[in-house]
Amino acid sequence: MTQRLKSTSPELLVPDTPPTTDQDNATIGHTRNVDVTQRRALTVAAAMGFLAVTLGAFGAHGIKGWLSTMDDSALRLEWWQTATQYLFWHALLASVFAVMARRAPRAIGGVVLCAVGGVLFSGSLYVMTLTNVRVLGAVTPLGGLCFLAAWVWLLRCRPALR
Repeated sequence: MTQRLKSTSPELLVPDTPPTTDQDNATIGHTRNVDVTQRRALTVAAAMGFLAVTLGAFGAHGIKGWLSTMDDSALRLEWWQTATQYLFWHALLASVFAVMARRAPRAIGGVVLCAVGGVLFSGSLYVMTLTNVRVLGAVTPLGGLCFLAAWVWLLRCRPALR
């Protein structure tokens, strides 16, 4: 269904009425892809938050006893706590990006940076805690760089929100 447009200038095409159907949305350039992408971004952010809370609780209650039998238990527990804190904070940042995505589609890049950072940074620390394979410590800074890039990405999205 095509809408009549008030303006004859191609730069200022304004619909007579707000869109009411998905087909109308597509007609004036708003696609369902934004909604689907935003839903996926919120799902990623929610999964990150869920994992942060779950793994934090596991670290506080489940793994503490197991680690207590090891010589470096304090260090390994510290790794676990650091991984959980960073995952939690970046799950919140990913949520901000997901909400921003409707008005600033480039915000999806921030969700990706947070998710990749979570896997590399927090994931490597979790695996190091459980296995004591310390070579994984070389991966951790790559995740940290992704986290830093996500914060810079937030500044990059700011102009699109005006």
